[in-house]
Amino acid sequence: MTTSALKIALHETIENINDAELLQTLAEISSHHYSIVQEPELNEYELNRLLESKKQIAEGNYYTNEQANELMKKWLNK
Repeated sequence: MTTSALKIALHETIENINDAELLQTLAEISSHHYSIVQEPELNEYELNRLLESKKQIAEGNYYTNEQANELMKKWLNK
């Protein structure tokens, strides 16, 4: 199906939908595709955890993906 034919089919389908919830969902899906993603709003606890994590990384206190995968394998095999 061509892009043009697909657009026509979608328009016809939407015109025949009377379910407000479904239409709202479709509107949200289409707006996310073309809208700029806003930064999430973090609460005080989340901001503190983020700052603590950045501090730990700066101090070299973290695991690489490979190290984390190895730890998970050990934990799962117990």
